[in-house]
Amino acid sequence: MVAAELAKVYHTVKHHHSYNSSDCGSKLDPVIYPDSAIAKKLACGRTKSEAIVTNVLAPKSVETIMNGLSNGRYFSLSTDASNMKNRKLFPVCLQYFTLSGIQKKLLDFIEQNDESSSEIADMLISCLGTYNLSVNNVSGYSADNASVNYGCKKSVFTALKALNKNIIKANCNSHVVHNTLRKVTDIFDCDIKTIVTSVYGHFSISANRRVDLQSFFAFVDLEFHDLLRHVPTRWLSLGPAIERLLKSWPALLSYFKSMGTDCPKRIAKCLGLPASGSNEQDDGDIQLSITEAYLHFSLNLCNVFEKTVLQLESDSVTFCELYSIMSQLRDKLKDRLTDRFFGAAATKILDGEDMPRNKKVATENNFCDALERGIAYLEKWFDFDDKNVACMLQSLSLKDVAPTFQQVKNICAALHLTVDLDDLYDELSTHKEALRSIAESSKPCQSVADKWVQFLTACDVVPPVLYRVVSYVLSLPGSNAFPERIFSLMNAKWRDDRNRMSVELVKAELQVFANFTQDCQNFYSLVIGDQKLLDTAASNTKYKFKAKSAPGSTENK
Repeated sequence: MVAAELAKVYHTVKHHHSYNSSDCGSKLDPVIYPDSAIAKKLACGRTKSEAIVTNVLAPKSVETIMNGLSNGRYFSLSTDASNMKNRKLFPVCLQYFTLSGIQKKLLDFIEQNDESSSEIADMLISCLGTYNLSVNNVSGYSADNASVNYGCKKSVFTALKALNKNIIKANCNSHVVHNTLRKVTDIFDCDIKTIVTSVYGHFSISANRRVDLQSFFAFVDLEFHDLLRHVPTRWLSLGPAIERLLKSWPALLSYFKSMGTDCPKRIAKCLGLPASGSNEQDDGDIQLSITEAYLHFSLNLCNVFEKTVLQLESDSVTFCELYSIMSQLRDKLKDRLTDRFFGAAATKILDGEDMPRNKKVATENNFCDALERGIAYLEKWFDFDDKNVACMLQSLSLKDVAPTFQQVKNICAALHLTVDLDDLYDELSTHKEALRSIAESSKPCQSVADKWVQFLTACDVVPPVLYRVVSYVLSLPGSNAFPERIFSLMNAKWRDDRNRMSVELVKAELQVFANFTQDCQNFYSLVIGDQKLLDTAASNTKYKFKAKSAPGSTENK
């Protein structure tokens, strides 16, 4: 019975449901299943569900983290800041490696109004102390690239570094990639972002305009598609918006040309629509072709940058792969610059018979200037030096070849890991064939963590020194995507129809969602064998914090 109630509440949290639905379901079950003794006794309303989540499931999820961090295991620390109306919230996230793979967990979710570096550092240190975790076991600090996090003189990183000099700077390179694309497009003679946002905005505010546009799609024999919105703070929204704009290009041009002088000046100017008069008409058509070439080149670049962002934000990406991913991006930009390749579609337009040579050369030169600026920005904010720690860690990715003793020794020196080199040498010598076999036979889609799990679990005795080194390295995050996903989950749960939720309840739901990875069926199998958890859920102790809750802590009824 208790296990069923726990599974029911877990299902509610995992699927972002309201406790009202759980309350309603508890009353409906006995009606639908009148012959079930369990359904008749099952009672899990709003108050009970909230108590179970806050005082039973959430503490259990944190307990799993503590068990995973036993024996002084290394872990990285990451956070971010976001607002929920007039509240400033910080998730405190951990990443560590076990024989089950990389673990990404939400330790705490804290409300704090002060965003100064000293206050954020104190908050993180205090949080670690609350859970009896030592800052000496922190392998790296991950956050966005704001100066409050990574400023040279006074920042969260420098404050943590003062307590543990071995902490690695694991800043979010997804931000670097996003900003690089912004730097590239900002130097274009054609304002791509204004085109995308202005054209979308023109149709998004009027149903009549949308209907009129549909007739132009029919006129040019194209299937109608709504335009997509580009949100500057969303990293992956520009490419799809440009792609949809290009698919609609003939219909859009026909529509705006038909408006004549009624066409909004900003749209006419950024598109390069021709004015009246034969000569101006020819010049306008050339400008429209150049604008289309800019859009195609931008889309070509967006595809490159978006693939990089998706790699960096993958759940399986590790710090070992970071240098390779960023180097591939730089090489692609350099190759385009060297070969003066701007995408097949853009090149076809610029090589057209009606395109004046001076216009073609000027446009291509602008493309090259933009690529140079992007490469320079990328090299400024990411260290491509061979002595960079991220470069050295590539040898542990088990890609094609196994790591050598000298490579692992250099990694230990760079990370300031004190290990017994004799034991390390013996372990690598003993297992070199197994490591080589995994490196050479692993599938391209197999993650670095899965390769190491495969090797370590196959060993009769886990090599302790090598396991320690690997655990340290794989605890370092490849990006700061996990804390940002926590905010996405927060927005899904803390909706307008649940506007009376307390921060404590939001934290509990997020911990349950993020820290338990089982589906609802497997979770039921898990809890039914955990007698301590069942006893806690069945007793009145699950209501122990209820008297201390702030007024209005339950959901809006």
